[in-house]
Amino acid sequence: MNPVFTLNYTGFVNGENSSVLDTAPTTSTLATLHEPSWSHPITISGGWTILYFPYTSGTLTITKATVTATGL
Repeated sequence: MNPVFTLNYTGFVNGENSSVLDTAPTTSTLATLHEPSWSHPITISGGWTILYFPYTSGTLTITKATVTATGL
């Protein structure tokens, strides 16, 4: 399962905030549970308003975990 992505909003003017967005933005990625170590783009969609429109997308980086076993 992919992590839940957190969207951060910046750049609003005149005291406005994300409440001016006509629809809330959503995020997605094509990464899957069994991916090897790799980087995948995080795609942002929605969140449209006539005044604000640019997005800065992110990257989900998957790295292999190191497993250490210790004998008893």
